[in-house]
Parts: sequence; structure tokens; C-alpha cells
Amino acid sequence: MVGRILLLSVVAMSLLLTVGCGSSAQLSSISITPNNIAFETNIPSPDFQPTTATAQLTATGTYYNGKTNRTYYNDITDQVTWESSITAVATVSSTGVVSPTGCGIDTIIAKGGNGGITATASVTVCEQNGGDLGSLSSLKVVAPPQTLSNRGEKAQFIAIGTYVGSNATKDLTNQVKWSTSNSGVATVDSTGLVTMSAPCSDIGSGAEATITAVAPGSGGSLTAAASLAAAPCGSASAPALTVQEAGEGSGKVVSNPARIACSGGEGCTANFPLNTPIALTASPNPGSVFGGFSANCAPVIPDPSGCPASWRESSVKSCTCTTRTTNSGAVGAFFNLPQ
Repeated sequence: MVGRILLLSVVAMSLLLTVGCGSSAQLSSISITPNNIAFETNIPSPDFQPTTATAQLTATGTYYNGKTNRTYYNDITDQVTWESSITAVATVSSTGVVSPTGCGIDTIIAKGGNGGITATASVTVCEQNGGDLGSLSSLKVVAPPQTLSNRGEKAQFIAIGTYVGSNATKDLTNQVKWSTSNSGVATVDSTGLVTMSAPCSDIGSGAEATITAVAPGSGGSLTAAASLAAAPCGSASAPALTVQEAGEGSGKVVSNPARIACSGGEGCTANFPLNTPIALTASPNPGSVFGGFSANCAPVIPDPSGCPASWRESSVKSCTCTTRTTNSGAVGAFFNLPQ
């Protein structure tokens, strides 16, 4: 009996020592495997179609035990907090499973140590032919010029990217990370749609929120911003739609109802009743090709305008799109030089 008690005591002491050593080990770093994933679907935005393709990320924690002066590693995939920087490109589950949701480049973050220790992995969706557009060289945010004055009114912002080498311009509205400088005035979602969060009675003259977009570029992250003007009660603009032409090419954009006629390479704006359905049709000038509309204007297929293939880039299925007026909306129209 005494021997059995002695044996149990030895086992208990061993467990205590093991727990004591383990409890002194501290998480020092996290690594993610793989740290670079590409879903090469060859389907450019905005024609991305959801797929069942997923990728499993694994988080490995590096621990250091100061008592034993040893480093060891442990799979902590189910213990870290997973986050996606741009959910419009990809989402990540609590167990590290990545699912593509749209075209672009996303950063997946694993957080451990009460959020103080992080690691990142890059996810690319819809990379065309290994990235033949090159790296992003510049980013621009376009804000419609109308003011908003009451809670719930909406304004569509768009993000325009230009690429190194090709100088092609693309719609990045659904691929950037959006943020607002003043959520008390306005919020912004992952598609660049801004919503007034304050009633006009709480807004003084000159109140505004800066809406910022961030995207990975050739030399690091690129940032662009534009302001949303908020107005006191009774001073907001009538609902309108702005068409912003972008790119080194040129062309024309007309609307139906016939109030918009852009041709000078700059934006043009027209007023419409709220929620009016609007069709926009683009036609490039000689020596240019049409690069598509921003994702918030849905392509019409088959295209009622005819839109011969020689007019448009191969990824563009239509030269006509449809949208509806919000309180203040913007649509991008991209005209590039032939590649």
C-alpha cells in the first residue's frame, strides 16, 4: 500500500513539474502556411462567379520556455483569431479555411497572444495569366459631388486603379479596404457604399467624413481618399448619378433616360428621381478600347447596343449596364489603349 502511495506521489509530482514548465512557455511568434495563395480563375472582375474552391491555412506558434531555455512549436490553427482584410475578395473561417468571394488581393491575418502577436498571408483571386496587368501603381477614389443631409441617405464611392507597365485602369471598388474618418457622420461598407449615420438636425455646416480606400501596390500599400459633404436640414442636393471616365483611352457614355452625355474624359452628372432605373452605354473613340463599367453597374447581356468585340477588352461582355439612382451615386467607365 505504501509503495502504491509512493508511486502515485511520484506521478503527481511529474505532472506538476510538466505543467509548471509548460505554463512558463510564452508565445513569441506565429507563422502561416502557406503564406501566399492564388485562386487563378482567369475571370476578371466584375464577372467573378463564386466557386467551391477553398484553401486551408495552418497557424504554427513558436513558444519560448525561459526556465529551460528551449523553443518549441505547436499547431494553433484552432486557437488564433482569423480575419480577412477585404471580405469582398475572400473570407476566412475560425479554423483557417479561405473562400474566395471576388477578384482582388486580400490579406489574411492570424492573431494570438491576446491579439498582440500576428501573422499574415496573401490571397490573390482572379489573377489573369499570372498577373499580366502588373502591379498597381496608383489608386484614386471618386466621390459623387452631391451632399447628403439625413440619416440613411446613400452615396456610392468608386476606386480606380492604374497598373504599372500597361497603364490599364480597372475598377477596384470591391477589392480595396474601405474606412471612414467619422462614423458619426457616415459609414462605408466593403463595396464603397456610404450611408449617412446622423440626422440632419445633428449636422452643422461644413461637417464631413473622409472615405479612404487601401490596396496593395507595387511599392507597398496604396491609399486614396475623398470627402463626403454633409449638409444641414433642407440643403441636400437632389438625387443624381455621376459617370466618371478613367484611363488613357477616351470614349463616350450616354444614358437612357437621356440626361448624361460624357465625352471629355472627365465626369458628368445629371439629376434623376430617387431609384430611377438608368441604362448607360459606352462607345470608345478610334484608337481606344472600352475596359468596362464599375461593378455597381450591372452588364446587360446580350448587349442591346451591338458593341462589337473590336470595341472592348476581351474581359468585357457588354458596353451597356444598368443601375439605379441613390441619393448620390457614381459609376466608373474605363477606356484604355489597346494592349
